[in-house]
Amino acid sequence: YEVQTKEEKSRLECIFSDLGEQLLADAGITEEDIREKKERAAFSFATSVGANDYITAHVKGTIPNSLAKSNLYKLPRQLGVGGAVFINTSACAAGTTALGTAYSLIASGAADLVIAGGADPLTEFSAYGFHSLQSLSSIPCRPFDKNRDGITLGEGGALFVLEELFCAKERNAHIYAEILGYGLGNDAYHATSPDPSGNGAYRVMKQAICQAGIEETEIDYINAHGTGTVINDSMEVKAIERLEGGATVTSTKSQIGHCLAAAGAIEF
Repeated sequence: YEVQTKEEKSRLECIFSDLGEQLLADAGITEEDIREKKERAAFSFATSVGANDYITAHVKGTIPNSLAKSNLYKLPRQLGVGGAVFINTSACAAGTTALGTAYSLIASGAADLVIAGGADPLTEFSAYGFHSLQSLSSIPCRPFDKNRDGITLGEGGALFVLEELFCAKERNAHIYAEILGYGLGNDAYHATSPDPSGNGAYRVMKQAICQAGIEETEIDYINAHGTGTVINDSMEVKAIERLEGGATVTSTKSQIGHCLAAAGAIEF
């Protein structure tokens, strides 16, 4: 039984196919180059696809097809990845967590190159799920607006090649940025709501700053989660105000929507 509709599967296949082709072209690298690295090339990815299929199947009393047959599990091999494959499904933190995992793999010497990112299609599961939480806005979402009333769902994906700086320079790669550090935590507060005090968000931002070896005053820009919900945005404002800097803060979700597990990767 196919839990996803044919339309959902078609969109997901298009997202995966486009991501892979664009990644190789923009990175100036081929599948053969990646394959030569053997187990030193890894894959760190974020998505809701798979876990949500099983939940939907349980509710409907059906059994989904093997996840191993899905495009998600074919993508790393098609790109030439011969090493470890990590799939992160930690909801809307997943895309950022997947990139953090990739950073750790390289920083620890466990990999020389990691393809990292995330992709999520708009599905029946996500639409019904956020509707049941009464979190959807009837108009485009308005992050940090005093009249905000919920999220706008989006879909899409983003993939990146992460490697040591000297490796990128050696092959004359197009370098977008250097990752200096990241933070990872869990409020342990509620299944779907953040700690309204903002303590959890502040703690992981401080982790990232400390790992990067910089001062709070050096931060010029903060890309907020900024979902447009009353609870999230209020919490984030409290957390950001505790940082001793004058960074500009915006959320891109008013333009691209909330892309769920792919959100962190797309916004990165």
